[in-house]
Amino acid sequence: MKDFSFWMKFEGASEGSGRSEKLWLINPDTDQTGELSPLYDNSSSLCAYVKEDKIDQYLGKDMRLWRSLIDTKSRSLIRISVSDEKQPTHLDVLKYLRQNYYSQTIEIVNKIELTVTDASLDDILYKYAEVLTDKKIILIKKYLLGKIELMKEVYEIKREG
Repeated sequence: MKDFSFWMKFEGASEGSGRSEKLWLINPDTDQTGELSPLYDNSSSLCAYVKEDKIDQYLGKDMRLWRSLIDTKSRSLIRISVSDEKQPTHLDVLKYLRQNYYSQTIEIVNKIELTVTDASLDDILYKYAEVLTDKKIILIKKYLLGKIELMKEVYEIKREG
């Protein structure tokens, strides 16, 4: 169970709100002690509830609507403290992780920032062109890149290029 702490940090950094707290797997095939791995249900995380006829509005000039999609509507199932009644936004969770667990999270944050790129998202998303419209692919890609930008802002990551 040594990976539990890592996955809790990853959960916050990757902003996986589409997953139930019950969707975890202990993978016994990795070694005798097992490995904890999250099982993903990304439906809400990947704009699944944005109706096709509303996509243009989200891709338009209304930055408040866009921000609501990538920040304020994105709520975490986890709580920052045991006394919290309200679900924090993913941005709140990232800020908490940076403030309190920077040295334990910066490596995974850097890895996410370097690997989740325009090209890598194109490679993945266009494999689903038969089931996703071009507009939905553009929206999901923009959404994920927007999440990466929020993460970079919180962790103060600035890269050229």
